[in-house]
Formats: sequence, C-alpha cells, structure tokens
Amino acid sequence: MVILGPGGLYTSIIPNLLVKGLAEAIKEANCRTIYIANVMTQPGKTDGYSLSDHIREIKRYGGFPIDFVLVNDREVSPEVLAKYREEGASQILFDPGESDEVSSVFFGGSRELKVVEGSIIRTADVIAEVEEQTIRQEKGGGDVRTKTVLRHDPAKLAAALIEVLKATQS
Repeated sequence: MVILGPGGLYTSIIPNLLVKGLAEAIKEANCRTIYIANVMTQPGKTDGYSLSDHIREIKRYGGFPIDFVLVNDREVSPEVLAKYREEGASQILFDPGESDEVSSVFFGGSRELKVVEGSIIRTADVIAEVEEQTIRQEKGGGDVRTKTVLRHDPAKLAAALIEVLKATQS
C-alpha cells in the first residue's frame, strides 16, 4: 500500500509527487493507494476546497488513481473550530452534497461504500485536539503561549489504516 499523507496538499503531498520518477513508480506499483485527507483547509492555499478538490489535485499531479481516501469524521469542538475559522480555515469532512461524482458500491449485499472521484471513501475519527506551546520572541525575553490545535492521532490513524488494509484483502 502507498500512503499519501497526512499533510498539506500543496506543501507536503504534491511536492513529493513532483520528484522525478516517484509518480511513475507509484503508477507501476502493484498495490493500493490511500490518501489521508488533511483535517482542515489551509488559508491561502486550499481555501474553499472540498474533499473532491483534494482528490482531483492529487490525481492531476500524480497521474494515478487513488484507491481509498481516509477522511476524519469527528467534528471539532466549537471553540477550536472558531479559532481556525478566524484564521481562514475550515474543516474537511466527507459530505456527499459537497463532493462531485459521488456513487455507491455495495459489498456483501449490504455494506455500502461511497465513491468520490473514483476513490472509495473511508471515514473515521482520526484526530485529537492537543495543546501546543509556542514562544513569541521579544527583546529581553519570550512569551509562552498555549493553544489547542488539531493533529492526526497516531494510534487512531494506525487503527483506521489497518482497517482499510484488511478491507482490501477480503
């Protein structure tokens, strides 16, 4: 399995796909590809982007299909979300109404999977709200500030990826 992410679309994911030979190697690999969607849009970079927009951009630059997209489905606390909105960011959630080319695939007669832009969507709670400290430097000293930020939770993310891997083997 090739895993893309987590990380900023234009600052972490796509730059790696531009490395000579990498996108071609992924295309030629005999494995599944999974994209871990960013939790929030990035002000000035992905303003107004839906999940579909992220998928399309990776496919455009990479030139290969994305088999699965893992996207957080946990809503962020209103206080934290308000702070992100003040900075111009919005939460990226799977919303069929905001996505293009949504269809359904049924497995085992009853299990419905949503497909967006040709990618199977897997939603899971994969984030944590964590306290992060920053030091603001000033003449003669520094001021330590603490704020709550959103990060992918390593344990939750690993568990969700294992579930996707199991689903690809059955």
